[in-house]
Amino acid sequence: MKEFLSLTAVCHFLSRCAPFFRQFVLETTLYVVMAEQLPRECVPLSHGNEGEDAKSGDLQDLRVDVWQEGSDTDVSEDGVDSDEDDAMTDVDRNFRMLDESEVWQAPEGPLYDDSGAGPCNLPPGHMNFVAGEMFLLLWPLELWQLIVTHTNLYYAQCQADANLKIDKSVFTTVFEVTTWVGLLMKMMSAWTGSQDDYFQDGSQLDVREYMTRRRFYWIKKHLHFADQRGYKRRDEEGHDPLYYLRNLIDSLNVTFRKYWKLHRYVSLDEMMIAFKGHNPLHCYIPRKPTPNGSKLHAVCDAVKYYCVSIMFDGKSGMSVPDVIEALTTGVLLPGQTMITDRFYTTKGVVELCLRMGVSLIGSTKTQCFLAKKVLPRWSKNDSVIPRGSYRVAVNSDGTVANIIWKDKGIVRLTVTGGASIRTYLWRRQKGRKPFLVKAPWIAKLFDMYFHGVDRNDQLRGRGYGLATTFRAKKYTVKMFMGLIDITMSNAWILWRTLHPKQVTQHRKFYKDVFEYLLQWDPLQEKEPGIAPPSECDHVHVLERLGVTPTGNPRQGNCPMCGTKSTPRKRSSWGCFDCGVALHCGKCNNEWHMLTPRTQRRKRPRRNLRRERSKPLEFPSSDDEAAQPL
Repeated sequence: MKEFLSLTAVCHFLSRCAPFFRQFVLETTLYVVMAEQLPRECVPLSHGNEGEDAKSGDLQDLRVDVWQEGSDTDVSEDGVDSDEDDAMTDVDRNFRMLDESEVWQAPEGPLYDDSGAGPCNLPPGHMNFVAGEMFLLLWPLELWQLIVTHTNLYYAQCQADANLKIDKSVFTTVFEVTTWVGLLMKMMSAWTGSQDDYFQDGSQLDVREYMTRRRFYWIKKHLHFADQRGYKRRDEEGHDPLYYLRNLIDSLNVTFRKYWKLHRYVSLDEMMIAFKGHNPLHCYIPRKPTPNGSKLHAVCDAVKYYCVSIMFDGKSGMSVPDVIEALTTGVLLPGQTMITDRFYTTKGVVELCLRMGVSLIGSTKTQCFLAKKVLPRWSKNDSVIPRGSYRVAVNSDGTVANIIWKDKGIVRLTVTGGASIRTYLWRRQKGRKPFLVKAPWIAKLFDMYFHGVDRNDQLRGRGYGLATTFRAKKYTVKMFMGLIDITMSNAWILWRTLHPKQVTQHRKFYKDVFEYLLQWDPLQEKEPGIAPPSECDHVHVLERLGVTPTGNPRQGNCPMCGTKSTPRKRSSWGCFDCGVALHCGKCNNEWHMLTPRTQRRKRPRRNLRRERSKPLEFPSSDDEAAQPL
């Protein structure tokens, strides 16, 4: 009886483990065959997660499905081809259909060495960078100075056009602009629906200690990135739709490329920055999650999703090959593989990739335009075609191939590199276990590396992103927010690549960045409120003024903010050595640059007093019973 029970248990165990053993033997055999038949440039990489978490396979779907040419199910379909289909070039001549036993292999070309791909050229001590320093590495100080210069210039031009006096005391600084951006990011992290709500009493976020409501909207109104008087209209020669953002985009492209080395596989796709107002760059794509807005083309690393090049469409009338050439110049090297969708896969792009030595894997429209006279059109009723069937057509010199493959729907690919060796892809279907589908090796690469731009866009399009939630009337400000989100995504990818063992969520990283921006001042040390020691007798440190008996922050009049026509602005920080309340940054620096005589004249009537014997104390935010200093 015991022997019978043990035999029954063993049979039960083997019956449960049989699918796993069959799956293991099948995958091992497939990879051994592919390793022997694949050319040198098509050896699969170690990254890829399409089959790692699959549990079992269905061997009934592993049968070899032969598509019968000339069967009764071949019904022509209505395809919409581009205008380039009428002109035949050297690329699309003499295509022939390959037999089932033939395997297409692209001619051997240069190999791209992706060893060391990822972060590069980082400054010393980058492993100790905090989140804010990683963001400012990609958005350097020169860009902030550019924004400050043109913002002040725009204010001066508006005052001159209205015959009003230019008050230089209201000019903004780098510290104010970074604080303004940090406040926006802090607001978007806990969005309530209106920016005015954060400046009201009882708000969940106390933003008035950083900036007043009037100053906040002054920066939002005058924010500019280029001289408005240099803009040329559409009817003028030299018109540039991206004139106001050209400097920012060019600088960011240089910075993005400087600190990242691409892997072999690169994806190219478009992004959308939502905006429904007046926009000369407006584009409407009905199938996008944000159909209305500004479209920009992006090149991203298909493995880590880092964005290295961006370009707005701008309605400049550029052809698709010109757009790709402008995007990839200095970015793609011979031997790399570019993966695109059907919008970018044209004859001009195929010829451009052949000249550059870059392999192309791109989906095409309803019919493979290069070999449409050779590849037969499949039936409108896709259900009659066995899943996993595919046919290949190759041109005379073997440099370009067109593939029609039946997955859940009909997939059409145009490729200039790789091989059409047979492999299998894992697929999932509701109500079924994961199963394998026959596919060419190029379709496997397309399935693995196509979504690089989409993954970067998902990081940018989170609910607390600036371009997602922030409201603006000017399209330039909205696109500026989109550029900040892209920079934030790249900084997050850099951080995760350099610190793979640290578990830091994207939202926590986002919070650390805006908290750093709220305190960062390029003219001072890391600690806010320290004046330059070369201009002072000794270092003056700003401190919190404490709290009132009711628990609210104690405030005082800042002598540097008020004029004869405007009342003094209040601050919760102060310098006890001088006995005045001051704002961090510009007010603090300018006050300590003044002579003692000027300070006595500007000093308010009520001074801050404290005994000299007491040390400098910074009240803790956790101590609710902290007394004022």
